[in-house]
Amino acid sequence: MKKYLIEYIISDKILIASKYYVMRELTLFLMFFIFGTLFLYSQEVFVKNGLTLSRMCSSLPIMDKNITNYTIFMGGEYFVRKHYEVSSEIGYIVKGGRDEIHSAQGYENISKEIPCVQLSTIFRAKLSNKDNALFVGVGPRVDISLINSNSGAHYIALYKKNRCVAGLKAEIGAKTYFNKISFGFSSHYSFDINPMFYSDYVSLRNSSLFFTLSVGYRLK
Repeated sequence: MKKYLIEYIISDKILIASKYYVMRELTLFLMFFIFGTLFLYSQEVFVKNGLTLSRMCSSLPIMDKNITNYTIFMGGEYFVRKHYEVSSEIGYIVKGGRDEIHSAQGYENISKEIPCVQLSTIFRAKLSNKDNALFVGVGPRVDISLINSNSGAHYIALYKKNRCVAGLKAEIGAKTYFNKISFGFSSHYSFDINPMFYSDYVSLRNSSLFFTLSVGYRLK
């Protein structure tokens, strides 16, 4: 009886895990399909890269000091008009934070870095003429962790981890055109809605600040 019960529990867990895997892969496929379709209808495509300052935020000072990492995005702009446009992008970022803990040797710096794929769509308002544009925007974003587990030698490994985190992203920037080629710079602020790490008592959300330079090409 015990043998059959164990086999049932194991098979049930395998079934749940397989359903989760299928749903996750289907969700990722749909997200990339939607973004791919948007890029096909883009009026301008771009690549941008720069630096990210990232830290964790909670009711307690946990991993609340910035870490700095390289970031890169590619995307497209559509519904481009004189006073507004929509921008969608996919990119590689590293989220996390740094902390100082007291040890026998004094203070020890520890950090947590989580590489992620970020997908976002930003609705922009802008001031523009033929060759220049200033813009501000805000929109939803989703970060998908490239690491499934939450391993580590320090206390952050005790927290549970959400692999998929939704949030908001705001930006301000400018760009200028030379014929069909654009050059620009922008600053983004991103904040998690659901926690990246959590326990029964504490939720850790990530706050990131991006500084990027971009090169684009006007298709239409």
